[in-house]
Amino acid sequence: MQTPFRHRPLEEPRSIRVLELQPALNAFESIVCKLRTLSLDDYPHGDANYTALSYTWDGQKPSCEIECDGRVMLITLNCDVAIRSLRSATKIQVLWIDSICIDQSDEAVVERSGQVALMGEIYKSAAKVVIWLGQSNRRVEDAMRKIKELAHIAQTANVGDRRAINYANRTSAQNAIREQIELISSSKLPLTAERCLPIDIDTGITHASDDPFGPLFECSWFHRVWTIQECTLPAYERVTLRCGTREISWAAVFLVADFLKEARYRWGRHEEAMALQTRIVTYLICHRIEGAREALNQNAGVLQNDPLMFSILENIRMKQATDPKDKIIGMYGLLQELKIDFPSPDYSLSVEEIFREATITSIKHDKKLHLLYQAPSDRRRESLASWVPDWEEVGFHPSDMRHAVLGGQFAASEPGTFVCSFSQDHKELILRGKIVDTVVEKYEALPDTRSFSFEGENKHAERLILNHIASITMKSWVEVSRRADYPTGEPSKDALQRTLVYDQPKINADAVRDNAFNDWYDNMCLEDMDQVARRWRDTESSRTRATTPDMALTWKLFGANNFHPLAHTFSSKKCFFYTAKNYFGTAPDPLPVSMMEGDKIAIIDGLEMPLLLRPAGDKYRLITHVYVHGIMHGEMWPEIENSLDDIILF
Repeated sequence: MQTPFRHRPLEEPRSIRVLELQPALNAFESIVCKLRTLSLDDYPHGDANYTALSYTWDGQKPSCEIECDGRVMLITLNCDVAIRSLRSATKIQVLWIDSICIDQSDEAVVERSGQVALMGEIYKSAAKVVIWLGQSNRRVEDAMRKIKELAHIAQTANVGDRRAINYANRTSAQNAIREQIELISSSKLPLTAERCLPIDIDTGITHASDDPFGPLFECSWFHRVWTIQECTLPAYERVTLRCGTREISWAAVFLVADFLKEARYRWGRHEEAMALQTRIVTYLICHRIEGAREALNQNAGVLQNDPLMFSILENIRMKQATDPKDKIIGMYGLLQELKIDFPSPDYSLSVEEIFREATITSIKHDKKLHLLYQAPSDRRRESLASWVPDWEEVGFHPSDMRHAVLGGQFAASEPGTFVCSFSQDHKELILRGKIVDTVVEKYEALPDTRSFSFEGENKHAERLILNHIASITMKSWVEVSRRADYPTGEPSKDALQRTLVYDQPKINADAVRDNAFNDWYDNMCLEDMDQVARRWRDTESSRTRATTPDMALTWKLFGANNFHPLAHTFSSKKCFFYTAKNYFGTAPDPLPVSMMEGDKIAIIDGLEMPLLLRPAGDKYRLITHVYVHGIMHGEMWPEIENSLDDIILF
């Protein structure tokens, strides 16, 4: 075993390599295998005789020697341990493992791109898929045992059998189609459970460290991009999950994760770990089974059953990949299965080109522009076109107040329209819309409430500091809002109140209850607050420069006011701005490129929220979405809809 292994080139575009793992009497014997080729065309019904391994590289470098076709091949430690776990004492095992069966050398980039394009089919055709979580780990195995117990209880108690939770309005026809869906999926896996398990799964848990399921859903496998298609494309009864020597069905994991969500189990990362898999399973069922989409769509608003690439990409941001290109390429097999027309994988393209093509494909397929709300993020790469999200970045979590508000709350333009095009080289996005205003002043952003821990012996001091900073910041916003009558004709005071809470109807009602906002506003206008604000502005030191008496005063004025925390929460990580036409609003801040004077406010056909654009000649760079009070509900649309312009983003 002296000569390094080199792959022989594949001769046919739909050929793949599988490895024949030789048996060994114990786990410590050297790994010996052979590679042979087969064609996926020979298995049109997905009945190939190999086992596909789904695992993570975890940043490991190939360092373990194996013998492949009589030569030396290096594999990662995680792969080595997985192979030893799968190896039989008496029989040859036929396996497909990406790091061995795909030529990973730099010279094979074209072949590797072609093999990656087939990976969805490879997993879908496998006789069995083994999800490998790693070497034996007591806490992970305990979680697996707990899940197996709960899945057994669910089965014997008939929990969730062919029914759905909280959907009492579904007709018998809908239940029948769900029954058919579950039977055809060959796993009797319910989409949702009719009721929670007949035990209290939260009993005795007082801290995250007590969560019995946490160690499982913390495993890196649940948070990698490549594993998504590997566990969703195959039939469920073919997929098992293994840690060390313990093994459970993937269907059991899926089922219990669904129960945990429906039970609003608050511990651990089970929802983050499984949310995208759940969504994609629904998409696949609707795609594969006649009548499924129509039946499920009768409950519109609860489930989104038509595959939106926007939704997939948004969720993919939370997953991890060593190569940023894989954030997109790793979903190719699923996109193909869902009939989303995305170009074949090509690793010779740049990250920027791949991210741009994903964005274009999503806009064309979904016939929506929601993707533009994903463009602003904390560390987006400068080389991207301004309208292309940085898919390597996690983006704004829905709990981050910089996240765009969807769901029909706003309608700056006519809802439901979709008009856009692309330049010939695909580097520019051409929208239809109107520049309606210009930013003339920007004011300091409110800090993030989550930047303070509020724990330990300093928690009271932190509350005082945060309250003071928020009070001083919003004091300046109040001063600006009082400059002129508001263009809509409503009192500027009312416009400010609605702006501070993002015009959320329920929060607007809470704001006026018990005179909370009026008291808050009156206190902001006190002479004492004027003096505190002047001292704050006149001091050159850090943000902890406030004096104890000043902090005591702002705490006295706002510490017990019910509106103050509402305003701070909904305006957190946003700056306040004033426009040339005397409108005001809030915008996400901080950003790598934040708002500045001279930026334009644009209403775009097909978008609920206005966009902030930075002019560059006759084109624009997209900065972010914004809230501008008085134009969020279509107030300007009637006067501009017949005079829209081409707005070119680059």
